[in-house]
Amino acid sequence: MQRITETGHLTSEQATALERGETATISASQMEYLNQLGRSLDGKSPQEIEDLLSKLPPDAQASVANSLQILSNENVSASVEGDPDVPTKGGLNLLPDKMRESLTRDDLVVNSFDVVGGSGLPSIALNGVADNQAIADIVSMGDDQYKSGSALDSALLDVGQKYLDAQVAHEQNPEHKFEYFTVDGRGTQDMAITEQIFAAVGDDKIAVDAAVNNPESGGGFVKDVLSHNWTDGGKAASTLFDFSGGDATVENPNDPTDVATATRTGSIMSAVGAAVSTDEAWKLLSNIPEADGQSTGQLNPDLLQTVSRSMSPYVSDLAGSPGPNVAGFDRGEWADPTDNNQYKGSANVFALMNTDEGAGRILTQAAIAEQLASEGRYAADPTGSDSRAELERVGRLHGLIDRGVLEAVQDQYDDKAAHAQVIYDRKEAAFTALSTMGSFGIDKLPGGEFVNLMIDSSGNSLQSAMIGKPPGGADQAALNPPDFQRDTYNILRAVPEMPMEIRDQHGKYFDESGQLMSWNEMVKTEPDDIKLGADCAEMFEVLGGTDADGILHAYQIVVLTDG
Repeated sequence: MQRITETGHLTSEQATALERGETATISASQMEYLNQLGRSLDGKSPQEIEDLLSKLPPDAQASVANSLQILSNENVSASVEGDPDVPTKGGLNLLPDKMRESLTRDDLVVNSFDVVGGSGLPSIALNGVADNQAIADIVSMGDDQYKSGSALDSALLDVGQKYLDAQVAHEQNPEHKFEYFTVDGRGTQDMAITEQIFAAVGDDKIAVDAAVNNPESGGGFVKDVLSHNWTDGGKAASTLFDFSGGDATVENPNDPTDVATATRTGSIMSAVGAAVSTDEAWKLLSNIPEADGQSTGQLNPDLLQTVSRSMSPYVSDLAGSPGPNVAGFDRGEWADPTDNNQYKGSANVFALMNTDEGAGRILTQAAIAEQLASEGRYAADPTGSDSRAELERVGRLHGLIDRGVLEAVQDQYDDKAAHAQVIYDRKEAAFTALSTMGSFGIDKLPGGEFVNLMIDSSGNSLQSAMIGKPPGGADQAALNPPDFQRDTYNILRAVPEMPMEIRDQHGKYFDESGQLMSWNEMVKTEPDDIKLGADCAEMFEVLGGTDADGILHAYQIVVLTDG
């Protein structure tokens, strides 16, 4: 038992190398013993191996499971060649033979036409399910740190993907009542087929990254995950898109592990974004076939909230600009497929998240935080090289927020007033969730110091600027856009030291200390709304040499253009 424990172990340096997707070198003696362990289990079915392990103490179970991970990882090398007892490197071929056969059998899913009693019906047969579920249970016995792109995890994830595709095809088939669906040769009412598989391998983000980015099947896999009627509410599938705090950001560019983790996280979430960005995907996920008209958010709210939380670090990328300290998120052509700055693909991402109120609030809150950070950065350096891009990002995010929530709820309300009110309420909830985090909590956000700058300097005018005015009565209900005039004012208000030229020309708007007045005080000073707006625009243009309508124009392209 001691030998098994020692063999199923890697040093922190070796484990970290695998986490980066690099080669980890182990001793020839360790590789030899790992291979002996694998060969000792040859001839035993996965269910027999699981039963054998279940009789061992938990530490021994984990050691064997870890050993199988190490043994099947192609990045594990013994630096030995030509020795029949010591494999040169790990791989799928070194797993116990019956496990390997179960994972690679060519009849995992069989679509056919069965004739019973003289009549024929289409059929879907899933084979090897019990054995592969047993393999999932074995994998779950191990430690997450060894789940770093092993062939075991990759093959098991591929099996789960094929089973899930067959399940989704069956349950979304309008004629599914006239289609045989069997599991291991028998009909079943238990549809918990892939849950334990995804729960077992979800932490292997190297395997997940490869699966969702597979050019032939990755997009379909993502849509299957989001549209399946999970028996556990999507809890197990959520692990595929759930990340540890900080995984999305590069905290130390000189730390290759940090960079690799952030790049992989971005790669996974950009694949998710690409998969759900098309109009075809929106049609599917907003009204899932044979699901009583339910959307992803209605069918799998907890799963979608996990996806939304993991998508949140990339709201800037969704608006066309690389986010701060993130890596690997490739928006390619999918975010703005018509290349006209409308960002219809990104709008579909926002719309999907808003099919669940909680998921929509998560992404909208992140978008508002990024808007405030962009405005704060502009206020701090209005003539900087990125200043124009900061304003365009603010406008696009305004547009993505409004278009996303509008499309998500447009078919749910016949009453225009109720429709307008629910849109406003959702945006207000996201703004409130952000603004009540407190300065300490906000400081931890990307660009948190600039978010706090905007909140501290803008006062009560901030909410109207970000989410617009409350809708009017039933006779005038409509989606109110953000208050762009106050957006301009809020940026001016946050400028650390206003240029003397502006103070001299518009002195009536400044107090004795040279500070721009509050919005209410400015309204009292200049009751003419048109004149006040023109003065703010003039101050803004003098400040940074940028058109004060830049935010509005970017918003209008996203919201109003049919593309």
